[in-house]
Amino acid sequence: MAPSERTLRPFHPLCLPCCLILAALLFPLPGPSVVAHSRLHTTHIPAANSTCNIAAGMWQRAWRTPYYTGLTCPYIRSSQNCQKQGRTDLSYQKYRWVPFTCTTSRLTPLRLLRALRNKLVLVLGDSVSKNLAASIACVLHAAASDPSAAADSAAAESAAASGAGSTAGTGTGTAAVTTSAFAVQPFTIRRGSSAAEGIQLPSHGIRFASVFSKWLLAGRQMPTRKLQYRIDLDKIDQQVVDLLPLADIVVFQATNWWFWKENRWYQSGQELVTSSNADAYAIGLTTLRNFVTSSNFAGKAVVMGVSPSHYRVPGLAKGSCSTNQKLDWNQTKKVMRIQKVAEAFREVQIKVLSDSPIRYVDVLPMSSWRPDGHVARWTTPGGAPPNEKDDCLHWCEGGVTDAWLEMLYNTLLT
Repeated sequence: MAPSERTLRPFHPLCLPCCLILAALLFPLPGPSVVAHSRLHTTHIPAANSTCNIAAGMWQRAWRTPYYTGLTCPYIRSSQNCQKQGRTDLSYQKYRWVPFTCTTSRLTPLRLLRALRNKLVLVLGDSVSKNLAASIACVLHAAASDPSAAADSAAAESAAASGAGSTAGTGTGTAAVTTSAFAVQPFTIRRGSSAAEGIQLPSHGIRFASVFSKWLLAGRQMPTRKLQYRIDLDKIDQQVVDLLPLADIVVFQATNWWFWKENRWYQSGQELVTSSNADAYAIGLTTLRNFVTSSNFAGKAVVMGVSPSHYRVPGLAKGSCSTNQKLDWNQTKKVMRIQKVAEAFREVQIKVLSDSPIRYVDVLPMSSWRPDGHVARWTTPGGAPPNEKDDCLHWCEGGVTDAWLEMLYNTLLT
């Protein structure tokens, strides 16, 4: 018998299952949570104006100290300061959004200062936009106590003193970078009949303010019914008209009041009948887009995507979002099916803004996983009584909206 023949053995029938078990142990398949995130986000329409789709990704635990808390930032509304109101579980602060197809820069107070140096930034929109505005203000406030940011300020002022400093746009002219203590100070912006309160960091020439505007268009309450509104789809809110030319960066976020069933739509002074609120929103967003792109606004503009509510969460009572857990794949699929109206608005945003210089930050997919990030019952000290409805629309500061800010930073400022 040849040597090669002596080494052959019959194949035992138990060998194949044993090999498969060993291979599964040594080379495990990706866990269901990773696969779930991938399937959910890659089936959605990619974010507009971006070769890197930062809307497709997953939430990862980030065991870092937050840049601010509800106890350190003075710019958080009491009704959205969950930590100060008594929420002790702070796990909602411990996640970071990580895109699948690209690497994003971590946002730090110093990086935000450098990105916004010598700029006037405006956030215009509904009450959810105030969530984003608070995140921006809190990170800027955190920078005031950051030694590295103070050193960066000193270097900038030294360069300005030597004649190498830059200037800050005001919308009507320029002003030299000022030398002052490194601190956050009150700031008011005025033009025409409009005004807004904000903050400034003179050391970096940064000015920031937020403006409340339900629709970003002209709208008012109807005299016939208390909660019925008239929105003129072809007229811009006067605050937007007045203040937009002053800004270097403007961020729009206003969709929640568009969902209201009692809205009445008008165009050219006549009531307009549409098949859905999303159709009316398409007309209104087109009006806003055309105004921004055809006006004398020379800065950068961005529209933040739809922020989801979580009044119907699998496993929780209807109207409740009191949980400390983000959703899993199956739960999120159910939530996304419930949020058909929000998805229709998202598709409008992508279509209207796809060929526009206005940037788009798609926050609906990522936020849909996170009912734990909502204010829920923490609207009052100690939490609201059980008979009161949870706030499943707005967000606890220091959580999901900080991830929005990081997306905004990577989309617009890098």
